[in-house]
Amino acid sequence: MNEPEIGGPVPPHAAPPHAAPPPPARARGRRVAALLQRPSAWSRAWWLWFTVLFALSSIPGHHLGPVPFAWFDKLEHAAYFFLGGLLLGGGLAAAGQWPGRWWLLPLVAALAGLFDEFHQIFTPGRSGLDPGDWMADILGGTLAVWPVRLISDRLIGGRGTALAPDRSPRARPPLTAEETPGHPPSPP
Repeated sequence: MNEPEIGGPVPPHAAPPHAAPPPPARARGRRVAALLQRPSAWSRAWWLWFTVLFALSSIPGHHLGPVPFAWFDKLEHAAYFFLGGLLLGGGLAAAGQWPGRWWLLPLVAALAGLFDEFHQIFTPGRSGLDPGDWMADILGGTLAVWPVRLISDRLIGGRGTALAPDRSPRARPPLTAEETPGHPPSPP
C-alpha cells in the first residue's frame, strides 16, 4: 500500500492538520466589502498616496527619464491626483459624508497639488509652482467625483452624489401646481 503511516512524513503538498481551510470566495468578498465600508481603511490609503506623492516629488530631475510626448507630465499629474480623489472620496462615502462633501475632492487636490509644486522648488533639477501641473492636479481630483458616486452607490451603499437630485425618502417631492405660491388652488 502507498498510504503514509500515521506519524510518518507529511508530503510537502499536504497542509498541516491544524491549518484552517482557506475561506470560500464569498467570505473573502464579504471581508473586502466590510473593509471598503471602514473610513479608516480609506484614510490610511489616502495618507499612503500622499506619502508616495512626497517621495516622487523628492526625486531629482536628472534621475527622471525623457517623456514620450510634450504633455505627458500633465497626464501623470491628472492620473495620480485622480487616484488620490478616488481614495478621499471612498473615505467620505464610507463615513456617510459623500453626498454633501463632494467639493472636498477638488479642494484637497488643489491643496495637495500646491504643496507638491511648492515642494518641487527645493528638489534639484525640478521646476516647482508650474500652473499647468497644478491645474492637472485639480482636474484629476475633480474627475474622481463621478467614479466615487459609483463606489458610494454600489460598493458602500451610499445615496449618490450631491450633483444629482436627492432621491432619499427624506427628500421633499417637487411642489404641485396647487402648492406653488401665488397660484390659485384648482377646483375639486
